[in-house]
Amino acid sequence: MLVRISTPLLFLLIFLSLFLFLLIFTLPTLSHAADPYDYLAGRIVKEARTLKNQKIAVLPPVYLGKEPSSAPDIVAERLTTGIVRKGGIQVIERGLISKLLSEANLAMTGVIDEASGRNVGKILKVDAIVTGTLNDISQDQVEINIRLITADEGKVLVAAGKTVNRTWPMVA
Repeated sequence: MLVRISTPLLFLLIFLSLFLFLLIFTLPTLSHAADPYDYLAGRIVKEARTLKNQKIAVLPPVYLGKEPSSAPDIVAERLTTGIVRKGGIQVIERGLISKLLSEANLAMTGVIDEASGRNVGKILKVDAIVTGTLNDISQDQVEINIRLITADEGKVLVAAGKTVNRTWPMVA
């Protein structure tokens, strides 16, 4: 027994099938793309893959006008997690960074000039350093600006910025 389907119904079935197919395979991508930390990590990883040893250190960004705060550490952790998830790049563990820098009498801040960048790069044995700034846009939102800087020359390889919702307490 053959079932006859009208042409409009056939087109509707094909359209619905394609729509469901696209929906199933693009929803995870859309939700992932909406994550600002994932976007920033992707920009870092793309450029870091061009480095000789593909080894980087992520320093906490400087929170402009707000000290002390847990925000720089939270942002550095989220960026590190995003970079590691993308794979292909070695990231120095933040605890080791603190230990090595304190042994060398250097502070673990996001403020890096060319000379200290070389020094930090040499101590940590990394190709590049991720650093940046945080800036309050409103009570609920913070702008993150990050840079991947070569450890030997202090050259900025990539810079990117995103606005994120504040998920940490505000400093009074």
